[in-house]
Amino acid sequence: MIEVIEKFESRQVTTGHYPTVELRYTVRGTNDDVEARSALAANSPTLYDPWGGGLLFLPRDTISIQPVGDLLWEGIVRYGTDPQTNESVFAFDTGGGTQHITQG
Repeated sequence: MIEVIEKFESRQVTTGHYPTVELRYTVRGTNDDVEARSALAANSPTLYDPWGGGLLFLPRDTISIQPVGDLLWEGIVRYGTDPQTNESVFAFDTGGGTQHITQG
């Protein structure tokens, strides 16, 4: 059985135009990173209200885990939104090639 326990030093809040919250967890009972990450996702809220007033809910942004011992992981769930910009990001590969042309 995998246990997910929120740590005492959890709920680190950063305020500002784009607030963020980090919830910190201990995950016990597996040495498999996929199982640990899945258990953390299943046992952490998808939305978090940093002020407790019901006016602002931050979406879950990232989930990270790190092994700290046998059957033991440290997990961090980050909530927040990225600032929106008017920039577009494109990635492409034109490939490479050569061509041999013989002319008479």
